Amino acid sequence: RARLVVVEPDALVVRVADRYGERDLEYRSPEPVWAAPPPTLDFAAIALAQLAAARGEDLWLDGRVSRAQLERLDEYLQIWSVWRPDLFRRIRIAAADEVDAVAHGARGGAAMAFSGGVDASFALAAHATGMLGRLTRSIDLGVLVVGWDLRHGDRVALERAWAAARESLGAYGARCAVVSTNWKQEFCADWFMSFTAGLAAVLHTFAGICSAAVHATDRSYRSELGMGPYGCHTMINPLLGTPHFPLISTGGTHDRLERVAFLAAHRTLLERLRVCYQDGAAGGNCGRCEKCIRTQLELRACGLPTQPQFPPGLQPADVEAVTTDLEGALRALEEAYERLPPDDVYREALGRAVRRERLRMARQRGEAIARVADLEAALASAQAEREAMRVSMSWRFTAPLRALRSRIRLGVPAGAGRAPELGGEKTARRG
Repeated sequence: RARLVVVEPDALVVRVADRYGERDLEYRSPEPVWAAPPPTLDFAAIALAQLAAARGEDLWLDGRVSRAQLERLDEYLQIWSVWRPDLFRRIRIAAADEVDAVAHGARGGAAMAFSGGVDASFALAAHATGMLGRLTRSIDLGVLVVGWDLRHGDRVALERAWAAARESLGAYGARCAVVSTNWKQEFCADWFMSFTAGLAAVLHTFAGICSAAVHATDRSYRSELGMGPYGCHTMINPLLGTPHFPLISTGGTHDRLERVAFLAAHRTLLERLRVCYQDGAAGGNCGRCEKCIRTQLELRACGLPTQPQFPPGLQPADVEAVTTDLEGALRALEEAYERLPPDDVYREALGRAVRRERLRMARQRGEAIARVADLEAALASAQAEREAMRVSMSWRFTAPLRALRSRIRLGVPAGAGRAPELGGEKTARRG
């Protein structure tokens, strides 16, 4: 059960009651960013749907929710219950006031989550240049989220990232809002399956002042064809919006290297890229984690500078030591290797790294496949044994009955010791 308990220009708080007690889902800002409150609790429904489905509990919202969003969330959870039945179940989501028409005042253009990364920067530039045809929106607001890659309480990192985001967004006529939320820490069922819903919920809080949400995807349409269940997918993203407040996914037409190359014409964004999520990055880029190294190599592959976005001093040994457990990241490293000039100082080291990581990943995959095969064989054997016991006179299950039958046939009084088994019974008859 969820209800809105705080509505202020700088704070929205939803109180959530479940079998574990009461907790608050918070959205707060250091500035008065909610000049008009969200017209519905659609944002809360989106934020809590997967958590409720993971627990197998129905979700009740004590307030106004659009019927369109409820219908879309029903399909959203249907898909997840098929994609990941081990994580999510179908549940019922309902509200005290389910409405068809959503009343609102004058609204501006779109809101988008803006971290300063490659995907968000590409999406901002793509809409600004009108390259998306009828999907193009005027981006009025970029939202920098605290509580994900930016940690709660790290004021130094926030100030640095906020300053860069303001400059990037301002160059394209958009303002920047900071929203701090505890959604990931307390209400996220599974990060990799749910992160787009978490972002969509943040953007829906601005449905009173903005007319749409823009979501920067991290995969291309091509790569989605061979992708397993994942929190950002063309099939499910639109279900996190409505005709009143659509969620427009941006980026599927370009793969990662194509997005990086596109930013060559957008130097303000290029020079302020922030891709790092390491604790020591202080709101910038550490320059040495896998994602920082990969992005630097992608920039070099596209003939673009890596400074001032990244600290200097990257060594071939740093590149050779890079490791990842993510197939998408490894594929991106392989693509960067293919695009780097033959004489690039990092190319040989990167080649050794991707070959090593590909072999390691293949070995892990082979071990996992073998383990799954063993478990499936053990399960099949156990199921066959159980079925055989169910339909047959199992020696184990019927031993007491056979012993009793032997006693009765031989006239052995109770307590006289163990009766002979069936073989003994036949011997006694012969005797």
